[in-house]
Amino acid sequence: LCAAQESGGLCRLVLLVLDVKHIRAACMIGYGLEPFVPQETLDRVAAAALPELQRNDCAAAIIAALHIARTEFANVAETIPRGSDSLEGGQTAEAIGERPAFAY
Repeated sequence: LCAAQESGGLCRLVLLVLDVKHIRAACMIGYGLEPFVPQETLDRVAAAALPELQRNDCAAAIIAALHIARTEFANVAETIPRGSDSLEGGQTAEAIGERPAFAY
């Protein structure tokens, strides 16, 4: 599902799986997002697709899940603690033209 360099702790992918035959949905994340995204958030994204799956409208199910995902992941992003402005070697983020990294 992803390139080798995006594996392990670097994997920050979000996977939405819709089972249209059995009207089920699941949302999963890569290891790199696990410290930040609670299971309840993923459950809400998956649950948002179910009403449209029950109506057999797959496109609307995807849109509903993505709509909730946008809101849920934006809320998570606002609560992630930011790292300090100092980087390895004593350089500041501004000194090398980069934004500070997340604290993980």
